[in-house]
This record gives sequence, structure tokens and C-alpha cells, in this order.
Amino acid sequence: MFDRDGACVLSNFAGHRCQGPPTPHHLKKASQGGGYTADNIVTLCSTGNTWVEDEPFAAHRLGLVVRHGDTLEDAWERMRAAGLVTYDPEGNPSHDHPPNP
Repeated sequence: MFDRDGACVLSNFAGHRCQGPPTPHHLKKASQGGGYTADNIVTLCSTGNTWVEDEPFAAHRLGLVVRHGDTLEDAWERMRAAGLVTYDPEGNPSHDHPPNP
């Protein structure tokens, strides 16, 4: 996951300043049945993890939180639409949303 993401997926998001070490973030929490799988984990810095916990509605809009009724595919599509990722969970380039120049 760290190799795939390269850095915190929020690193290019407007207003976010990455601080702290990279950490794994579960899109769907283990308590909700989320697993330790490539499609369920992205890299966030410690500040990003704190932001997700403090701002769950905004984080959900960006695809960083899976709620009841959401799928992991929904979350990845929201992350791509927001420009947080340009690849699929396996690290393959997304053909739906080309990389930003």
C-alpha cells in the first residue's frame, strides 16, 4: 500500500499539510467488516488520519470513509473523482480519470 500510494493520498488536496509518518487508513473500519486488503487501505499521514476522524462527512465525500450501503468500489470512484488517486487498488492506472498534468 505504501509502495502503491507513494505518499499520503491527501498530499495534493487543497489546504492539507502532511505531517507525521505515513500510516495505513481503512476505508471501511474493521468493526464494520472491513479487511486488511489492498482495496480497503490507503496511505494517510497522521494529520490526514486525524482529519478523517474529525471530519467524517467531508472524508466520505472524498471516498476516505465507507458508510452503510457504500461499496469499496464507490469509495475508490469518489477518490478518483476528487483527484486523490489516479489508479485502482492494485496500483494500475485508472482509465476513467487520466492523471492530472
